[in-house]
Amino acid sequence: MPNNIVHFEIGCRDTDSAAKFYGALFDWKPRSEGAIATVGTHEGISGHIGSLGHDWTATTPSSPVTLNISLHHALNNVSRIVLTGKQRNDLQRSRKLAENREQG
Repeated sequence: MPNNIVHFEIGCRDTDSAAKFYGALFDWKPRSEGAIATVGTHEGISGHIGSLGHDWTATTPSSPVTLNISLHHALNNVSRIVLTGKQRNDLQRSRKLAENREQG
């Protein structure tokens, strides 16, 4: 069994505008439900688009998108996530050291 995305959330400032944008982009048919718009994709994945209630660009360092993933072997996947994160941090640290040596 693969590790599939089973639900998603897209944060935005303006739900109506974002729902229109993503609807046109992905050929989705968002349904307005007050502060959020619900979405069902062609692949059967459900999600919603909703206003975060604040200017997320000022307080959030990355895109406000949340993916919920069904993990077949949770413990194995957690181990892989930790290892991948460590490798990424080690690579970033090595690059920074190299940059400092070049400048120094």
